[in-house]
Amino acid sequence: MIILGFLLLVIAAIVALVGILTNLGTPSELTTGFNIFGIPFSGRTGELFLFGVVVGAVGMLGLGMLLRGLGRRRAERREAKELKKRHTKLSEELERERAARAEGAGTGTERTQTGEYAESESTARPPKQRSAEQPTSFKDRLGLGRRRQ
Repeated sequence: MIILGFLLLVIAAIVALVGILTNLGTPSELTTGFNIFGIPFSGRTGELFLFGVVVGAVGMLGLGMLLRGLGRRRAERREAKELKKRHTKLSEELERERAARAEGAGTGTERTQTGEYAESESTARPPKQRSAEQPTSFKDRLGLGRRRQ
């Protein structure tokens, strides 16, 4: 697709160049002038052809920008739709987990995502005691406390 587009661009440039160069002589002068937005123009047919090429190029640039913007907007809408579906799915999953926890709360055990039963906080084991090597204060954990030697 890219190669075909580049080939068409090169062919159009060659045709435009040939059309301009072959119509610059004295016999190809315009017999009457023309106006664009009230500005009078006169000259040769090659110059008129050049104006047409410039107007066409600007029009194609505008069309390309318009199509790119529409494509980007479509992609954004598609992504938003996918995110909404994912959000809905995760919300439903969360509600199911909460319901399962509420059912398991009375027994002292809860079901984890893997389907195994875990102890609730009331029946959980106490945390391990800290060793002398582990930092105890916030500053020690950040490495800002006294240096041990």
